[in-house]
Amino acid sequence: VKISNKINSFKIEKEKNQPSKIKTSGSTFKNPKNQTNEKAWSLIKKSNQDIFKKNGISFSREHANFIVNTQFISANHIEDFGEEVRRNVRASTGINLEWEIKILGNR
Repeated sequence: VKISNKINSFKIEKEKNQPSKIKTSGSTFKNPKNQTNEKAWSLIKKSNQDIFKKNGISFSREHANFIVNTQFISANHIEDFGEEVRRNVRASTGINLEWEIKILGNR
C-alpha cells in the first residue's frame, strides 16, 4: 500500500508539471549543467521562448522544455523551431542548449 501510494503521488505530480495526452517527444533540450545550474526550461522561459509559436509548433503550457507539434507537414519544422529557440536562448543568456531528443533522417 505504501509503495502504491508513493507511485500515485509521483504520477499526480508528473501530470501537474508535464504535458500528457498530447503529441510531444518529451524533454527537448538537455539541462546545460556544464554551463549553469539553471534548467533548460528556465532558460527558455527567461528568453521568452516559452511563448514562441511557429508552423503549428510551440512549447507546452505545463513545461517549457516540451515541444508540442500540431502540424502534419514536416518534421523539419520541428527541428527548425528548436534551432531558432536555441539561437534565441544563446543570444539572450549566453547559454548553448543541446538537443536531448535524437533527430533522425536527412534534410
